Amino acid sequence: MGNNKLPKLIISARFALAIISLAMLCSCALAQDYTADYWYREGIELFENDSMNESVLAMDRVIQIDPMNSSAWLSKAKALEILGNGHEASKAYEIALNLIDKDLKKKPQDAPGWQAKGEVLTGLGRNEESLKARERALEIFVQILEKNPSDGEAWWSKANVLEGMGRSDEALQAYEKVIELNHTPRLANALLIMSYDFAMKGKYDEFLKAFHRALELIPANNTAKLARAWNSAGFALAELGREEEALEAFEKYTELNPEDKYSWRMKGDMAYVLDRYNVSVEAYDQALQIDPKWAEVWYKKGTTLDKMGNCKEAVKAFEEAVTTSDEVIQKDAGNASGIWIIKGYAFLKLNKYDEAMEALDRALKNAPPSVPVFPAEAWNGKGDILLALGENEKALEAYNKSIEFNPAFGRAWHGKGLAQSALGQFSEADLSFRVAGKLGYVK
Repeated sequence: MGNNKLPKLIISARFALAIISLAMLCSCALAQDYTADYWYREGIELFENDSMNESVLAMDRVIQIDPMNSSAWLSKAKALEILGNGHEASKAYEIALNLIDKDLKKKPQDAPGWQAKGEVLTGLGRNEESLKARERALEIFVQILEKNPSDGEAWWSKANVLEGMGRSDEALQAYEKVIELNHTPRLANALLIMSYDFAMKGKYDEFLKAFHRALELIPANNTAKLARAWNSAGFALAELGREEEALEAFEKYTELNPEDKYSWRMKGDMAYVLDRYNVSVEAYDQALQIDPKWAEVWYKKGTTLDKMGNCKEAVKAFEEAVTTSDEVIQKDAGNASGIWIIKGYAFLKLNKYDEAMEALDRALKNAPPSVPVFPAEAWNGKGDILLALGENEKALEAYNKSIEFNPAFGRAWHGKGLAQSALGQFSEADLSFRVAGKLGYVK
């Protein structure tokens, strides 16, 4: 966490859209009671807005009313997983799996049920079983489309399943069918996913065309969906290397949803990438006004102030990051892997190496098995500590561990280069630095 580079591996725009569509397609009833349905939709909207803690609370309200609602258990598990609460996420996944299996015994041809089962099994780290469940869902959707090739909803569902199986090119073909059929309920989301894919392939003009067509389909009074679209555009434009436009997109996000703390965090992150540190700090302050206990943003603010040379205020921010992390950890010390990482990095910035190492070890112990970003971050932090202590060989081992979990982790490659340089391995270090640069590492 040495810089505030946009987080590619936590929640990409496509990932969020896929999870939302999966939750909406889940075979189990969303509860017949209006109140349960209300809380479920509220939870999904909060998930879409990256408000994971609030989404968990909303899903808990659904579960209080309808304990057999597998959609709510699955959505809760996903949010907990993203928060780094591995133990609680696993429990929620197990409950969801049990409920889905009961439904599938009654309705073995329920494709969305098999799709949901695949998602649950992925969350539990049972990847081979997950693939079989998704393959079963895909078989059923193919059968449906053989009978009715104009079924836009089936094409949408097929695309979601293929996406979950890692068959992105085939998924995009299915999304194209949704667009070709002008399937209105899913058209805007399909276009947003296509636009994001164009951005990943460096196709700026195609991105703009798909994105603006999606915007035209979103009602002007649906500010929440418009905000999510601009958030997606911000990520896409950042991937295209168009940072100025990305910042403008995130600014649009804050205008549409100024009460959303995540909109301000994203604006702060993008301003940091552009070296606009004053703008970055102002955005983080806005986020902290909404949530003064947000440890991650205290850490980011400290990093930015450090870049500005404001060491005194940076130390205060890092100390706040530790304090607010502790408050979260006291509530659930065994599950908050992400918070342990933030605490570890904050201690590292304060040169408290023993405390930093202990926190990162706790993060590794509790990291969810299906979210490699947590162990990658933790091992990278351990490498930074060991490098600062002059234990260069151990540092190199730690960076290599980090890269094993996330081969596209630019900061770990940069750290590896520093460790190799300290060991006199200059040609290897040069290669590592070049890899880091190609992966978008920013000092």
